[in-house]
Amino acid sequence: KTTLLRILAGLEEPDAGVVRRTPSTLQIGYLPQTSVERGGSGGEIARARLGEFLRASYGVFLLDEPTNDLDFDGLAWLERSLARDAAKP
Repeated sequence: KTTLLRILAGLEEPDAGVVRRTPSTLQIGYLPQTSVERGGSGGEIARARLGEFLRASYGVFLLDEPTNDLDFDGLAWLERSLARDAAKP
């Protein structure tokens, strides 16, 4: 699944076939799987990275397992953030 997301994001080429992005100017954001780093819990780091990523102005957001390190509060925050963004005109 990671390879498919990377191909859709234009970071890798498929072994066969063609991926067309329409329109060609479409901005695609790709957030790879988060990894635990020093300086905070996995959930804190994941929430910070997600928040920064979701503030960008991409036409399409591709998130690779964004909920891996989130607790229930973090999951609720992500759902609210995505619902709020989906409601924007």
